Amino acid sequence: MVAEVATSLDRLLPGWRDRRLILGVSGGADSTAMAHAVGRGHSDPGMLVAAHLHHGLRGADADADEGFVRDLAASLGMRFEGQRADVRREAEVSARSLEMAARRARYRWFGDRLRADGAEAVLTAHTQDDLAETVLLNLVRGCGPEAWAGIPERTEAHGFLVCRPLLRLSGADVRNALRAEGLPWREDRTNRSRDHLRNRVRHEVLPLLEAAINPAAREALARFAAMAAVDQAYLEDLARNALDQVRLADGGLDAAALAGLPPALRTRVVARWLLDQGVPRSALRHGLVLEVAELAERTGAVEAGGGVRVVRRNLAIVRVPGEAPAPVDIEVAIPGETPIPRRGWTLTVGPATGMLRPPRTRPGHPPARAVIRRPGPEDGPLRVRSWRPGDRIEVAGVGRRKLQDVFTEARLSPGEKAELVVMTSGSHVVWVPGYAVAPAWHVRDQVGDALDVALLEVAGRR
Repeated sequence: MVAEVATSLDRLLPGWRDRRLILGVSGGADSTAMAHAVGRGHSDPGMLVAAHLHHGLRGADADADEGFVRDLAASLGMRFEGQRADVRREAEVSARSLEMAARRARYRWFGDRLRADGAEAVLTAHTQDDLAETVLLNLVRGCGPEAWAGIPERTEAHGFLVCRPLLRLSGADVRNALRAEGLPWREDRTNRSRDHLRNRVRHEVLPLLEAAINPAAREALARFAAMAAVDQAYLEDLARNALDQVRLADGGLDAAALAGLPPALRTRVVARWLLDQGVPRSALRHGLVLEVAELAERTGAVEAGGGVRVVRRNLAIVRVPGEAPAPVDIEVAIPGETPIPRRGWTLTVGPATGMLRPPRTRPGHPPARAVIRRPGPEDGPLRVRSWRPGDRIEVAGVGRRKLQDVFTEARLSPGEKAELVVMTSGSHVVWVPGYAVAPAWHVRDQVGDALDVALLEVAGRR
Protein backbone atom coordinates (compact mmCIF):
# COMPACT_ATOMS: atom_id res chain seq x y z
CA MET A 1 0.00 0.00 0.00
CA VAL A 2 2.89 2.41 0.72
CA ALA A 3 4.06 2.00 -2.87
CA GLU A 4 0.56 2.59 -4.30
CA VAL A 5 0.09 5.79 -2.27
CA ALA A 6 3.55 7.04 -3.23
CA THR A 7 2.83 6.39 -6.91
CA SER A 8 -0.46 8.31 -6.67
CA LEU A 9 1.24 11.26 -5.02
CA ASP A 10 4.06 11.24 -7.59
CA ARG A 11 1.32 11.76 -10.20
CA LEU A 12 -0.88 14.17 -8.24
CA LEU A 13 1.76 16.22 -6.46
CA PRO A 14 5.25 15.87 -7.97
CA GLY A 15 8.00 16.46 -5.40
CA TRP A 16 5.65 15.68 -2.52
CA ARG A 17 8.43 14.04 -0.51
CA ASP A 18 9.99 17.46 0.10
CA ARG A 19 6.81 19.52 0.54
CA ARG A 20 4.99 20.74 3.62
CA LEU A 21 1.65 18.93 3.73
CA ILE A 22 -1.47 18.81 5.90
CA LEU A 23 -2.99 15.34 6.36
CA GLY A 24 -6.63 15.07 7.42
CA VAL A 25 -6.52 12.22 9.96
CA SER A 26 -9.66 11.04 11.75
CA GLY A 27 -8.18 7.83 13.15
CA GLY A 28 -10.27 5.57 10.91
CA ALA A 29 -8.68 2.88 8.77
CA ASP A 30 -8.38 5.01 5.63
CA SER A 31 -6.74 8.07 7.17
CA THR A 32 -4.55 5.90 9.42
CA ALA A 33 -3.27 4.03 6.36
CA MET A 34 -2.62 7.31 4.56
CA ALA A 35 -0.66 8.67 7.53
CA HIS A 36 1.55 5.57 7.64
CA ALA A 37 2.17 5.60 3.88
CA VAL A 38 2.91 9.32 3.58
CA GLY A 39 4.92 9.43 6.79
CA ARG A 40 7.16 6.59 5.66
CA GLY A 41 7.66 7.97 2.17
CA HIS A 42 8.38 11.61 3.06
CA SER A 43 11.94 12.85 3.29
CA ASP A 44 11.20 14.72 6.54
CA PRO A 45 8.05 13.68 8.45
CA GLY A 46 8.53 16.75 10.62
CA MET A 47 7.21 18.78 7.66
CA LEU A 48 3.89 16.90 7.88
CA VAL A 49 0.93 17.84 10.06
CA ALA A 50 -1.73 15.34 11.17
CA ALA A 51 -4.78 17.64 11.43
CA HIS A 52 -7.63 16.22 13.50
CA LEU A 53 -10.99 17.87 14.16
CA HIS A 54 -12.98 16.72 17.19
CA HIS A 55 -16.60 17.23 16.13
CA GLY A 56 -18.00 17.28 19.65
CA LEU A 57 -20.57 14.61 18.77
CA ARG A 58 -19.53 11.23 20.19
CA GLY A 59 -18.31 11.94 23.71
CA ALA A 60 -15.66 9.56 25.04
CA ASP A 61 -15.30 7.79 21.69
CA ALA A 62 -14.33 11.07 20.02
CA ASP A 63 -11.90 11.82 22.85
CA ALA A 64 -10.29 8.42 22.27
CA ASP A 65 -10.04 9.13 18.51
CA GLU A 66 -8.19 12.35 19.26
CA GLY A 67 -5.76 10.56 21.57
CA PHE A 68 -5.18 7.84 18.99
CA VAL A 69 -4.31 10.36 16.26
CA ARG A 70 -2.01 12.25 18.63
CA ASP A 71 -0.09 9.03 19.39
CA LEU A 72 -0.06 8.00 15.73
CA ALA A 73 1.47 11.33 14.69
CA ALA A 74 4.14 11.05 17.36
CA SER A 75 5.02 7.51 16.28
CA LEU A 76 5.48 8.65 12.67
CA GLY A 77 7.49 11.77 13.54
CA MET A 78 4.88 14.22 12.26
CA ARG A 79 3.23 17.06 14.15
CA PHE A 80 -0.23 16.74 15.62
CA GLU A 81 -2.64 19.67 15.44
CA GLY A 82 -6.11 19.25 16.88
CA GLN A 83 -9.14 21.45 17.27
CA ARG A 84 -12.59 21.00 18.75
CA ALA A 85 -15.78 22.19 17.07
CA ASP A 86 -19.45 22.27 18.01
CA VAL A 87 -20.72 20.71 14.79
CA ARG A 88 -24.23 20.20 16.11
CA ARG A 89 -24.53 23.92 16.81
CA GLU A 90 -23.02 24.75 13.42
CA ALA A 91 -25.63 22.54 11.73
CA GLU A 92 -28.43 24.35 13.57
CA VAL A 93 -27.09 27.81 12.74
CA SER A 94 -26.33 27.09 9.08
CA ALA A 95 -29.47 24.99 8.45
CA ARG A 96 -27.34 22.11 7.15
CA SER A 97 -27.21 18.41 7.96
CA LEU A 98 -24.72 17.23 10.57
CA GLU A 99 -22.72 15.54 7.80
CA MET A 100 -22.49 18.74 5.74
CA ALA A 101 -21.72 20.90 8.76
CA ALA A 102 -18.95 18.50 9.83
CA ARG A 103 -17.46 18.54 6.33
CA ARG A 104 -17.46 22.35 6.22
CA ALA A 105 -15.84 22.52 9.65
CA ARG A 106 -13.13 20.03 8.66
CA TYR A 107 -12.14 21.82 5.48
CA ARG A 108 -12.18 25.16 7.26
CA TRP A 109 -9.81 23.67 9.85
CA PHE A 110 -7.57 22.15 7.16
CA GLY A 111 -7.36 25.52 5.43
CA ASP A 112 -6.48 27.27 8.69
CA ARG A 113 -3.66 24.78 9.32
CA LEU A 114 -2.38 25.02 5.75
CA ARG A 115 -2.07 28.79 5.95
CA ALA A 116 -0.63 28.77 9.47
CA ASP A 117 2.08 26.24 8.55
CA GLY A 118 2.86 27.49 5.06
CA ALA A 119 1.90 24.09 3.67
CA GLU A 120 1.30 23.48 -0.03
CA ALA A 121 -1.59 20.99 -0.06
CA VAL A 122 -4.10 19.07 2.03
CA LEU A 123 -4.29 15.28 1.71
CA THR A 124 -7.56 13.48 2.48
CA ALA A 125 -8.10 9.72 2.66
CA HIS A 126 -11.12 9.17 0.41
CA THR A 127 -11.07 5.71 -1.18
CA GLN A 128 -12.66 4.04 -4.18
CA ASP A 129 -15.57 3.10 -1.92
CA ASP A 130 -16.28 6.77 -1.17
CA LEU A 131 -16.05 7.53 -4.89
CA ALA A 132 -18.50 4.75 -5.85
CA GLU A 133 -21.00 5.86 -3.20
CA THR A 134 -20.83 9.48 -4.34
CA VAL A 135 -21.28 8.62 -8.02
CA LEU A 136 -24.26 6.36 -7.29
CA LEU A 137 -25.91 9.00 -5.08
CA ASN A 138 -25.38 11.69 -7.71
CA LEU A 139 -26.86 9.51 -10.45
CA VAL A 140 -30.02 8.55 -8.58
CA ARG A 141 -30.52 12.14 -7.40
CA GLY A 142 -30.66 13.16 -11.05
CA CYS A 143 -27.54 15.31 -11.01
CA GLY A 144 -26.16 16.48 -14.33
CA PRO A 145 -22.95 15.30 -16.04
CA GLU A 146 -20.79 17.68 -13.99
CA ALA A 147 -21.49 15.50 -10.93
CA TRP A 148 -20.90 12.12 -12.56
CA ALA A 149 -17.15 12.26 -11.92
CA GLY A 150 -17.82 12.14 -8.20
CA ILE A 151 -14.76 12.97 -6.08
CA PRO A 152 -11.72 14.39 -7.94
CA GLU A 153 -8.24 13.07 -7.15
CA ARG A 154 -6.82 16.59 -7.28
CA THR A 155 -8.79 19.80 -7.01
CA GLU A 156 -8.48 23.45 -6.10
CA ALA A 157 -11.29 23.59 -3.56
CA HIS A 158 -12.02 25.71 -0.50
CA GLY A 159 -9.22 28.04 -1.55
CA PHE A 160 -6.41 25.48 -1.50
CA LEU A 161 -5.10 22.36 -3.22
CA VAL A 162 -6.63 19.05 -2.11
CA CYS A 163 -5.17 15.67 -3.17
CA ARG A 164 -6.66 12.23 -2.50
CA PRO A 165 -3.94 9.58 -2.94
CA LEU A 166 -6.12 6.60 -1.83
CA LEU A 167 -8.90 7.18 -4.35
CA ARG A 168 -7.87 4.21 -6.52
CA LEU A 169 -7.70 1.82 -3.54
CA SER A 170 -10.73 0.05 -2.09
CA GLY A 171 -11.61 0.16 1.58
CA ALA A 172 -10.95 -3.59 1.73
CA ASP A 173 -7.46 -3.08 0.25
CA VAL A 174 -6.70 -0.51 2.93
CA ARG A 175 -7.90 -2.65 5.83
CA ASN A 176 -6.11 -5.73 4.55
CA ALA A 177 -2.85 -3.78 4.33
CA LEU A 178 -3.23 -2.54 7.91
CA ARG A 179 -4.06 -6.03 9.18
CA ALA A 180 -1.07 -7.51 7.35
CA GLU A 181 1.22 -5.22 9.36
CA GLY A 182 -0.75 -5.48 12.59
CA LEU A 183 -1.49 -1.75 12.59
CA PRO A 184 -4.51 -0.59 14.64
CA TRP A 185 -7.13 1.98 13.74
CA ARG A 186 -10.30 3.41 15.26
CA GLU A 187 -13.84 2.38 14.29
CA ASP A 188 -16.59 5.00 14.32
CA ARG A 189 -19.75 3.16 15.34
CA THR A 190 -21.96 5.78 13.66
CA ASN A 191 -20.61 4.54 10.32
CA ARG A 192 -22.78 1.45 10.80
CA SER A 193 -25.96 3.43 11.46
CA ARG A 194 -28.66 3.16 8.78
CA ASP A 195 -29.96 6.62 9.72
CA HIS A 196 -27.58 8.29 7.26
CA LEU A 197 -28.26 7.99 3.54
CA ARG A 198 -24.62 7.35 2.62
CA ASN A 199 -24.45 4.52 5.16
CA ARG A 200 -27.51 2.89 3.61
CA VAL A 201 -25.83 3.06 0.21
CA ARG A 202 -22.63 1.61 1.70
CA HIS A 203 -24.16 -1.22 3.70
CA GLU A 204 -27.32 -2.05 1.74
CA VAL A 205 -27.42 -0.74 -1.83
CA LEU A 206 -23.86 -1.44 -3.02
CA PRO A 207 -23.73 -4.95 -1.48
CA LEU A 208 -27.05 -5.71 -3.22
CA LEU A 209 -25.66 -4.51 -6.57
CA GLU A 210 -22.56 -6.64 -6.06
CA ALA A 211 -24.59 -9.71 -5.12
CA ALA A 212 -27.29 -9.40 -7.77
CA ILE A 213 -25.65 -7.70 -10.76
CA ASN A 214 -21.89 -7.22 -10.70
CA PRO A 215 -19.42 -8.36 -8.01
CA ALA A 216 -17.16 -5.52 -9.15
CA ALA A 217 -19.85 -2.81 -9.01
CA ARG A 218 -17.63 -0.40 -7.03
CA GLU A 219 -14.80 -0.72 -9.51
CA ALA A 220 -17.26 -0.24 -12.39
CA LEU A 221 -18.63 2.95 -10.83
CA ALA A 222 -15.09 4.22 -10.28
CA ARG A 223 -14.23 3.55 -13.95
CA PHE A 224 -17.39 5.37 -15.01
CA ALA A 225 -16.36 8.34 -12.84
CA ALA A 226 -12.88 8.42 -14.37
CA MET A 227 -14.30 8.42 -17.91
CA ALA A 228 -16.88 11.07 -16.97
CA ALA A 229 -14.14 13.28 -15.50
CA VAL A 230 -12.13 13.16 -18.73
CA ASP A 231 -15.18 13.91 -20.88
CA GLN A 232 -16.38 16.65 -18.53
CA ALA A 233 -13.01 18.43 -18.54
CA TYR A 234 -12.93 18.39 -22.34
CA LEU A 235 -16.52 19.59 -22.76
CA GLU A 236 -16.12 22.32 -20.14
CA ASP A 237 -13.06 23.62 -21.99
CA LEU A 238 -15.08 23.70 -25.23
CA ALA A 239 -18.00 25.37 -23.42
CA ARG A 240 -15.73 28.08 -22.04
CA ASN A 241 -14.60 28.95 -25.56
CA ALA A 242 -18.12 28.64 -27.01
CA LEU A 243 -19.53 31.06 -24.41
CA ASP A 244 -17.03 33.70 -25.55
CA GLN A 245 -18.20 33.17 -29.13
CA VAL A 246 -21.97 33.47 -28.48
CA ARG A 247 -21.85 36.23 -25.86
CA LEU A 248 -22.95 39.65 -27.12
CA ALA A 249 -21.30 42.96 -26.26
CA ASP A 250 -24.12 43.82 -23.81
CA GLY A 251 -23.66 40.53 -21.94
CA GLY A 252 -26.60 38.66 -23.49
CA LEU A 253 -26.44 35.60 -25.73
CA ASP A 254 -26.81 35.47 -29.51
CA ALA A 255 -29.87 33.21 -29.86
CA ALA A 256 -29.03 31.97 -33.36
CA ALA A 257 -25.41 31.23 -32.46
CA LEU A 258 -26.52 29.40 -29.30
CA ALA A 259 -29.05 27.33 -31.28
CA GLY A 260 -26.26 26.31 -33.65
CA LEU A 261 -24.20 24.69 -30.88
CA PRO A 262 -24.40 20.92 -30.24
CA PRO A 263 -26.84 20.20 -27.38
CA ALA A 264 -24.03 19.03 -25.04
CA LEU A 265 -22.28 22.37 -25.45
CA ARG A 266 -25.44 24.46 -25.47
CA THR A 267 -26.52 23.41 -21.98
CA ARG A 268 -23.02 23.90 -20.56
CA VAL A 269 -22.78 27.36 -22.12
CA VAL A 270 -26.16 28.30 -20.65
CA ALA A 271 -25.18 27.00 -17.20
CA ARG A 272 -21.97 29.05 -17.21
CA TRP A 273 -23.84 32.13 -18.42
CA LEU A 274 -26.53 31.80 -15.73
CA LEU A 275 -23.88 31.68 -13.02
CA ASP A 276 -22.33 34.83 -14.50
CA GLN A 277 -25.76 36.52 -14.33
CA GLY A 278 -26.06 35.89 -10.60
CA VAL A 279 -28.23 32.77 -10.50
CA PRO A 280 -27.19 30.89 -7.33
CA ARG A 281 -25.41 27.60 -7.99
CA SER A 282 -27.90 25.92 -5.65
CA ALA A 283 -30.72 27.00 -8.02
CA LEU A 284 -28.97 25.77 -11.17
CA ARG A 285 -31.16 22.73 -11.77
CA HIS A 286 -30.91 20.79 -15.01
CA GLY A 287 -34.54 21.58 -15.83
CA LEU A 288 -33.86 25.29 -15.49
CA VAL A 289 -30.83 25.09 -17.81
CA LEU A 290 -32.94 23.26 -20.43
CA GLU A 291 -35.71 25.87 -20.23
CA VAL A 292 -33.26 28.71 -20.81
CA ALA A 293 -31.51 26.80 -23.61
CA GLU A 294 -34.89 26.40 -25.35
CA LEU A 295 -35.14 30.20 -25.60
CA ALA A 296 -32.56 29.91 -28.41
CA GLU A 297 -35.38 28.59 -30.62
CA ARG A 298 -38.53 30.22 -29.24
CA THR A 299 -39.82 33.35 -27.57
CA GLY A 300 -40.61 33.34 -23.88
CA ALA A 301 -39.29 34.05 -20.40
CA VAL A 302 -37.90 31.97 -17.55
CA GLU A 303 -37.73 32.89 -13.87
CA ALA A 304 -34.23 31.67 -13.06
CA GLY A 305 -34.10 32.39 -9.33
CA GLY A 306 -31.88 34.72 -7.36
CA GLY A 307 -33.81 37.72 -8.66
CA VAL A 308 -32.91 36.86 -12.27
CA ARG A 309 -35.37 36.60 -15.16
CA VAL A 310 -34.21 35.45 -18.61
CA VAL A 311 -36.13 36.54 -21.69
CA ARG A 312 -35.85 36.13 -25.46
CA ARG A 313 -35.76 39.66 -26.86
CA ASN A 314 -35.62 39.85 -30.67
CA LEU A 315 -32.47 37.91 -31.61
CA ALA A 316 -30.92 37.84 -28.13
CA ILE A 317 -31.34 36.09 -24.80
CA VAL A 318 -30.95 38.64 -22.01
CA ARG A 319 -31.17 38.97 -18.26
CA VAL A 320 -33.75 41.28 -16.70
CA PRO A 321 -34.73 41.78 -13.05
CA GLY A 322 -36.67 38.79 -11.80
CA GLU A 323 -40.32 38.95 -10.94
CA ALA A 324 -41.00 38.13 -7.31
CA PRO A 325 -43.44 35.23 -6.92
CA ALA A 326 -46.84 36.26 -5.63
CA PRO A 327 -47.41 35.40 -1.95
CA VAL A 328 -49.32 32.19 -1.37
CA ASP A 329 -51.54 31.00 1.49
CA ILE A 330 -53.31 27.73 0.69
CA GLU A 331 -55.00 25.08 2.82
CA VAL A 332 -53.15 21.78 2.54
CA ALA A 333 -54.97 18.81 1.03
CA ILE A 334 -54.83 15.80 3.43
CA PRO A 335 -54.17 13.41 1.82
CA GLY A 336 -53.34 14.81 -1.57
CA GLU A 337 -51.26 17.24 -3.59
CA THR A 338 -51.23 21.02 -3.15
CA PRO A 339 -49.65 22.89 -6.11
CA ILE A 340 -47.78 26.07 -5.13
CA PRO A 341 -48.33 28.76 -7.79
CA ARG A 342 -45.52 30.46 -9.74
CA ARG A 343 -42.80 28.26 -8.30
CA GLY A 344 -43.22 24.94 -10.06
CA TRP A 345 -43.48 23.23 -6.66
CA THR A 346 -46.06 20.95 -5.08
CA LEU A 347 -46.69 19.81 -1.50
CA THR A 348 -47.71 16.17 -1.14
CA VAL A 349 -49.25 14.71 2.01
CA GLY A 350 -49.92 11.05 2.70
CA PRO A 351 -50.20 8.65 5.63
CA ALA A 352 -47.06 7.58 7.46
CA THR A 353 -46.21 5.32 10.34
CA GLY A 354 -43.26 6.06 12.57
CA MET A 355 -40.52 8.65 12.74
CA LEU A 356 -38.29 10.28 10.14
CA ARG A 357 -35.26 12.50 10.60
CA PRO A 358 -34.37 13.61 7.08
CA PRO A 359 -31.18 15.52 6.35
CA ARG A 360 -31.37 19.30 6.13
CA THR A 361 -31.33 20.92 2.72
CA ARG A 362 -32.00 24.52 1.67
CA PRO A 363 -34.58 26.01 4.05
CA GLY A 364 -37.97 26.57 2.46
CA HIS A 365 -37.03 24.98 -0.88
CA PRO A 366 -37.57 21.56 -2.46
CA PRO A 367 -36.76 18.79 -2.26
CA ALA A 368 -37.63 18.44 1.42
CA ARG A 369 -39.47 15.84 3.44
CA ALA A 370 -40.66 15.31 7.01
CA VAL A 371 -43.04 13.27 9.11
CA ILE A 372 -45.42 15.17 11.42
CA ARG A 373 -48.25 14.16 13.70
CA ARG A 374 -51.79 14.41 12.37
CA PRO A 375 -53.56 17.64 13.36
CA GLY A 376 -56.13 17.19 16.10
CA PRO A 377 -59.45 18.93 16.79
CA GLU A 378 -57.62 21.60 18.81
CA ASP A 379 -55.33 22.49 15.89
CA GLY A 380 -56.17 24.77 13.03
CA PRO A 381 -56.05 23.43 9.45
CA LEU A 382 -52.62 22.94 7.96
CA ARG A 383 -51.71 25.63 5.44
CA VAL A 384 -48.73 26.26 3.17
CA ARG A 385 -47.89 29.93 2.81
CA SER A 386 -45.13 32.38 2.05
CA TRP A 387 -43.00 33.18 5.07
CA ARG A 388 -43.51 36.59 6.68
CA PRO A 389 -41.18 38.92 8.59
CA GLY A 390 -41.60 38.13 12.26
CA ASP A 391 -42.25 34.40 11.69
CA ARG A 392 -40.56 32.14 14.22
CA ILE A 393 -40.25 28.40 14.69
CA GLU A 394 -39.52 26.42 17.83
CA VAL A 395 -36.46 24.22 17.27
CA ALA A 396 -35.74 21.25 19.56
CA GLY A 397 -32.73 21.93 21.77
CA VAL A 398 -32.35 25.49 20.46
CA GLY A 399 -35.53 27.41 21.24
CA ARG A 400 -37.50 29.92 19.19
CA ARG A 401 -35.71 31.18 16.10
CA LYS A 402 -36.59 33.99 13.71
CA LEU A 403 -36.94 32.63 10.20
CA GLN A 404 -35.19 35.74 8.93
CA ASP A 405 -32.10 34.68 10.92
CA VAL A 406 -32.33 31.09 9.66
CA PHE A 407 -32.49 32.19 6.02
CA THR A 408 -29.72 34.75 6.42
CA GLU A 409 -27.41 32.20 8.05
CA ALA A 410 -28.18 29.79 5.18
CA ARG A 411 -26.90 32.54 2.81
CA LEU A 412 -30.07 32.64 0.73
CA SER A 413 -30.25 35.43 -1.83
CA PRO A 414 -33.14 37.92 -1.81
CA GLY A 415 -34.60 36.15 -4.85
CA GLU A 416 -34.50 32.80 -3.08
CA LYS A 417 -36.07 34.25 0.07
CA ALA A 418 -38.96 35.62 -2.01
CA GLU A 419 -39.89 32.06 -3.04
CA LEU A 420 -39.83 30.50 0.43
CA VAL A 421 -42.84 28.71 1.88
CA VAL A 422 -43.61 27.26 5.31
CA MET A 423 -46.33 25.03 6.73
CA THR A 424 -48.49 26.51 9.47
CA SER A 425 -51.35 25.70 11.78
CA GLY A 426 -53.14 28.76 13.10
CA SER A 427 -50.48 31.31 14.05
CA HIS A 428 -47.76 28.67 14.55
CA VAL A 429 -45.10 27.57 12.06
CA VAL A 430 -45.26 23.77 11.97
CA TRP A 431 -42.52 23.01 9.44
CA VAL A 432 -39.84 24.91 7.58
CA PRO A 433 -39.05 22.53 4.70
CA GLY A 434 -35.43 21.50 4.68
CA TYR A 435 -34.84 22.93 8.17
CA ALA A 436 -37.00 21.79 11.12
CA VAL A 437 -40.34 20.56 12.42
CA ALA A 438 -41.64 22.31 15.54
CA PRO A 439 -41.37 19.99 18.60
CA ALA A 440 -45.14 20.14 19.20
CA TRP A 441 -45.56 18.39 15.83
CA HIS A 442 -42.89 15.73 16.26
CA VAL A 443 -43.86 12.07 16.02
CA ARG A 444 -42.79 10.53 19.29
CA ASP A 445 -42.58 6.81 18.51
CA GLN A 446 -42.15 4.34 15.65
CA VAL A 447 -45.81 3.29 15.54
CA GLY A 448 -47.62 6.62 15.84
CA ASP A 449 -50.18 7.62 13.22
CA ALA A 450 -48.58 10.42 11.25
CA LEU A 451 -48.36 12.32 7.96
CA ASP A 452 -45.56 12.09 5.43
CA VAL A 453 -45.16 15.59 3.93
CA ALA A 454 -42.88 16.45 1.02
CA LEU A 455 -42.15 19.65 -0.87
CA LEU A 456 -41.16 18.73 -4.42
CA GLU A 457 -40.26 20.43 -7.65
CA VAL A 458 -42.52 19.56 -10.59
CA ALA A 459 -40.65 19.21 -13.85
CA GLY A 460 -41.70 21.64 -16.52
CA ARG A 461 -43.65 23.97 -14.22
CA ARG A 462 -42.37 27.41 -13.45
